[in-house]
Amino acid sequence: MEKYDRVLLTLCCCALWALQMLRPLTPDVAWYLDAGSRWFNGQRLYVDILELNPPLIFYDMALLTAGTWSKGLYLAGVCAAIFVSAILCERRWAAFAALTLPALLPFGQRDHLALIAVLPYLASDRRGWPMGIWLFAGTALKPHFLLMPLLAALWRRRWDAALTTLLVLVALYAVLIPLIHPAFLTDIVPLARSTYHGLGGSFGYWYQLGLILAVLVMNRRSPIAGAILGALLAYLLQGKFWYYQLVPALGLATYGGLVARRMPGVNRACAAGISILSVAYLAGAHRPIDPIPAGATRVLFATPHIPMAYPVVFERGVENTSPYPALWPVPGAATRPDIVAEVRHRQVDAILKRCPQYIFTNMKDEFDYFAFLSADPRLHGYRRVGNVHSFRVYLNPRCA
Repeated sequence: MEKYDRVLLTLCCCALWALQMLRPLTPDVAWYLDAGSRWFNGQRLYVDILELNPPLIFYDMALLTAGTWSKGLYLAGVCAAIFVSAILCERRWAAFAALTLPALLPFGQRDHLALIAVLPYLASDRRGWPMGIWLFAGTALKPHFLLMPLLAALWRRRWDAALTTLLVLVALYAVLIPLIHPAFLTDIVPLARSTYHGLGGSFGYWYQLGLILAVLVMNRRSPIAGAILGALLAYLLQGKFWYYQLVPALGLATYGGLVARRMPGVNRACAAGISILSVAYLAGAHRPIDPIPAGATRVLFATPHIPMAYPVVFERGVENTSPYPALWPVPGAATRPDIVAEVRHRQVDAILKRCPQYIFTNMKDEFDYFAFLSADPRLHGYRRVGNVHSFRVYLNPRCA
């Protein structure tokens, strides 16, 4: 039966890969693949590529894609990680449901990777140093994620080799960041502290939060309760209230609910349910707007919203000439003219260096980002040539 389950689980992971290949990547994942490809081609992280998050995500993605930074291999790597994580868990089909259902849309996001890493630690008796390495790969992506294994250990009232290994690796990681990527601490962290508060969603997932709290009560004596609480605290501490940041709590609650119910035949039911929901979700999936003309090779999206540029730029194979995934520092730095000026200077530097053929701005933005860039006298030669959907289009014929 175990061999049969492994074969079926392999088929389910292959089907999951095929389904995800049919839809666009999530914006953040597309940006990381694009930025990682630039990094491997000689650009410097946090100098030429201005990313907000710590560097572990790039090393994880390099491993998951075998250094190719391609969509297909990244999705295959995530599906392989889901397979390994589910196999390590005692209730593997409940684990597969927990690792899959909450993350069908934000598939492969950092929060999804953290869930994949932490679940086997909670749902198996494997707590040696190899599990610590597995935990580090996912929970060290953001400091908030460390609350999940730490609070689970508090609930369990037992320290183990996995946690020791995790904390040793985190300490080593903290030492290596300033040595390998010093600009992250000197440039990016101060910029994030000054501007990131200007971005965020709304605290509106009441239904999901109610289900999570219900499962927390059901499992209150289990270590999974500590992990669910840690995931909720991570969601709240980040203060952005974006759905994908709730994925670890939803995934842990899914597993805790299925285990608490102890329903017979849950394995086949989970496999069938995931298949049905995946097909239904893909049927309703929509592709992002693509304003890029045929034949364009270099473009710039002047907007603070990453989904305006990604995944379109990545999936079209067009070069995004911006060092930023989006102009996210500008909205949060309205009262910091020094930061605004620095962002404009860096962006215009990149435009002059790479000469994008087209610049796109979002008509729904209240702020005119083309006028913002044009305040630098070095920027000239672009003229507005029309609108495509909600985008204003500016062309520089000399960059063709």
